Amino acid sequence: MAPEMLRGIGYSFEVDWWSVGVIAYEMLVGRWPFEIHGSDTDEMVLNKILQNIVRFPISLSPDAEDLVRKLLQTNPSQRLGKQYTRDHQFLI
Repeated sequence: MAPEMLRGIGYSFEVDWWSVGVIAYEMLVGRWPFEIHGSDTDEMVLNKILQNIVRFPISLSPDAEDLVRKLLQTNPSQRLGKQYTRDHQFLI
């Protein structure tokens, strides 16, 4: 879930771009973007999402990391959207 949904505030189509970022990370790295451990409580997981604690492997290309970081912006107004995603260097 996108941070704005977790905060219980209004949201719009930007949540879909958040989801694209999560899926892109999973496809590129092979795991969920937020490190979750078996002992983590629901609150700990939510805080990791809200604080945007994402680790990128050094094997990931800078362009791929840049794209995913921009899609996973916690502020929806700063999140990459359709207009800029399709022109991102990683996808060209």
